[in-house]
Formats: sequence, structure tokens, C-alpha cells
Amino acid sequence: MAKTKITRPHYRAPKICKECGGHCCQIYKNVADGGSRPLDSWFDEWCEDWEAEFEHCGANKTKPLFDPLEVHMLGNEHMIEALLAKGIDPDYCKYRGKEGCIIPWKNRPNACKEYKCTKLSEEHRITTIIACECIAKAVV
Repeated sequence: MAKTKITRPHYRAPKICKECGGHCCQIYKNVADGGSRPLDSWFDEWCEDWEAEFEHCGANKTKPLFDPLEVHMLGNEHMIEALLAKGIDPDYCKYRGKEGCIIPWKNRPNACKEYKCTKLSEEHRITTIIACECIAKAVV
């Protein structure tokens, strides 16, 4: 018997993401400081989990902009400053450049494609309401 693959919806809204600046990509910053890394996780384990995700989807075929374990190591503050000078924030994903994610859409982790922030949720809700109103008018 073939296994059924369950996929969740993917959300792609470059305009909204560009306006926001991709705060959801702050994967190396902890939640208390506005990022997405849980407070109860060790930094190296969190990075290893993301590495497994990057490998699983093929994202690791794209050359990262930095190594988060090396950059965030105590004593490497100069690396953080150098990245910031280039417009790369090391609190964000190692694949997020000045113009956004450098991973091709098809190779991005599902966690990234399935994430729906408040702004995307609101946009999706409005679009759904409009679509339902159009369908209701067509049926009547």
C-alpha cells in the first residue's frame, strides 16, 4: 500500500515579506528578544535541527552566507560586525541576504514555506472572505 503524503499549504507573498523584512527568519535570535529560537533550546542543538531541515529539503545545495555556530561563538564579535557591515544580520537565517532568502523556493524548508505570520494570516483571511463573497454572488 502506498503511503499518502500530507502537505500543508505553502504561503508565498514576496510583497508582504519584503515590507515586513522577514522577522520570521530570525531563527538564531531567541523568542524573548523577538526571534524564533525557543528559550529552552541550546543554540548548537537548535542549529543542528535546522541543518537537518536544510539537508532534508536540499537547501544545503545553496552556499550559506555565514556559519552561525562560528559567528555566534564567544570571541567572534568581529565576525558579527563584519556581516552587519555587509547588510547581513547574523540573527537571521544563514541564507537570508539583503534581498531576502537566497534558497530557490523549491529547496526551501517546509517550515519556511508553511509559516504564516500575522500579516500573512490577515491577508489570507481577507482573500478568503472576498473569494467566498464572489462565489456566493455567483451562486445566487
